[in-house]
Formats: sequence, structure tokens, C-alpha cells
Amino acid sequence: MANQVTREARAATGGLGRHESAASDEDATLHPIAGTNQGEDPIVLATTLDGGRALVSTREGALFVFDGTRLDPWPEQLRHNLTGRVTSLRILADGGVAVAIAGRGLYLVGADGELMLAMTSSEYHRITQLATREPGVLWAAGEDGIQKILYGSPLTVFGQRLGLNPSWPTVARWNDTILVASSGRLF
Repeated sequence: MANQVTREARAATGGLGRHESAASDEDATLHPIAGTNQGEDPIVLATTLDGGRALVSTREGALFVFDGTRLDPWPEQLRHNLTGRVTSLRILADGGVAVAIAGRGLYLVGADGELMLAMTSSEYHRITQLATREPGVLWAAGEDGIQKILYGSPLTVFGQRLGLNPSWPTVARWNDTILVASSGRLF
């Protein structure tokens, strides 16, 4: 319950807040962190980064790194021209960051700051949610459905548009090659 209140309160204030625990949730309070209120362009999304930092996005798409006390512009945004309204942010299991930008696409930036992948075709223009839990795999949900993206692999995306039958596929690695089995066929 306290985490839901914290998330909603952060969105309502347009800045970042620090939740202070108490003996019970009823006694807990949320205090705004000085210097994190973005005024007319409030903070709406956040994901963790390395070393206890967070990457946050404003409603208009400005990306900042929050270190626990202050916000600094994320240098990779300008470096890779990642402009536009950010619809989802997600830390990748192997240390990079995935950024979905409305009308532009999906961008994966490695832990070293290098752009690993830019997926700019129309099916990536309307991503609403990103999820990951294992290295090399990112799930993207949007108006066109859910896609499994295998970054860092010769086969990056597969789905019905590429001839994969819509029954649930099995994915395996064999001799450094990704194999997909679906409806009795091997891809």
C-alpha cells in the first residue's frame, strides 16, 4: 500500500518524493525532494540505474539522472537524439536502458552509453510498456500486441508478421543460433 501511495503522490506533485517509514503505513509520510519539481513538465516515469541512481522522464520527454539528492540531464539523450514523449523506461537485465518514445521508436542504450539498437519502424512508435527479467530479452507491449525482442542476437524480433504461427513458440539457443519452434515448424 505504501509503495502505491508513494508512486501516486510522486506523479501528482510532478517531482520526486522520499517515503519515510513509520510504525504503521498510516503514520508514514512522503516528503518532496528539493530541486526535483519540474513545474509545468512533471516527472512521470522512472527506472533504476546502476549505483543507486534512477533515470526519470518528464511528461515532455526530458531525461534526467537522479542520484538521491539532485537531477542532472542524462547525457545520452542529447548524444543519441532521444527526443519526444517517453512512453516507457526500463533497465535492462544486463545493465543498459530501454527507452520507448512515442512516434519515434524503441532505443536500447548500453551501460557504456553506446546506442545498441534503434527500432524505428511503425510498430515501435506506440509502445506503452516494457518488461525484462533476463539478459538479452526485452518484452514490448503496444497497440499491435506484445513482442519479444532478442537484442544482442542475430535474430532480433520474430512474430506473426514474419511468418511465425501465433501459437506460443519455444525459443532455444543452439550453436550460438536462436531457434524458434512453433506449430511443428522450426524457424
